[in-house]
Amino acid sequence: MSLAHPFNMLQDVCDRELGFRPLNFSIKPVHVGNGLARALTRRTYQTEALSQTLRRYVVKQKLGVEQERHSNSEILERYGDAFEPLHGSALNRQRLSRLRALSLDVLGADRAVFDQQDKSSYTLSNERFVTRVSHETYASIMTRYSRRLAPISMNSSRDCFSRTLSSSRARRGYSRS
Repeated sequence: MSLAHPFNMLQDVCDRELGFRPLNFSIKPVHVGNGLARALTRRTYQTEALSQTLRRYVVKQKLGVEQERHSNSEILERYGDAFEPLHGSALNRQRLSRLRALSLDVLGADRAVFDQQDKSSYTLSNERFVTRVSHETYASIMTRYSRRLAPISMNSSRDCFSRTLSSSRARRGYSRS
């Protein structure tokens, strides 16, 4: 390690002390949060319906253009029971399109929602958004780092985090499934 290359020195410190490089643009804060939530709750959820509903369009890399991957018709065919038209009328597809776009803006604020559910991390607001992102290092990184910052029992951290994520559902009368 040389002072002549400060960026290399910074990367070395991050590798040694944190176990990851926060300057790597593929690691987004929402991935780290998802990994921590997964490590503490020891749970993940199936989010295929959510990822497909949110990602109507995907970028075709070779052409650099957006391509419709999951049309409204496909979403209604697969998950139609989740949608209810206003006042018993037919479902308005324009409103569905708007709902999908706004939901992507809210749950995909970090641009970490992808067509494949095992690569997505959602803006967390509920434990059911905790996914199994294929990069297992996020969970181990954050667990190791949080233990250094606050050396409390892992069970206490897990219990506190689980109560925080599930408390809003409990107040509204939802039960665990």
